[in-house]
Amino acid sequence: MGIGTVLQLAESDIRFIRKHFTVVLERTVRELRGEPCLALEEFAPAKQEIICSRSFGDRITAYEDIAPGDLQLCRAGSRKAAR
Repeated sequence: MGIGTVLQLAESDIRFIRKHFTVVLERTVRELRGEPCLALEEFAPAKQEIICSRSFGDRITAYEDIAPGDLQLCRAGSRKAAR
């Protein structure tokens, strides 16, 4: 294939790259040539959800066993929401 450097990759025939490799490599070649393939976000979208999760060491079979953990997760979620 004769591709040993980034420069050689950038100068490769795009049809050859598309035929023999993945679309990801094709995008890489296009980006090396200065052609943007993925739009950049100037501002990240606002978070729409808050996730707080934990694992329990043992199997939980009664609500009484999970209630203290629930309270801690609710507190953690409230702290995240307040930020």
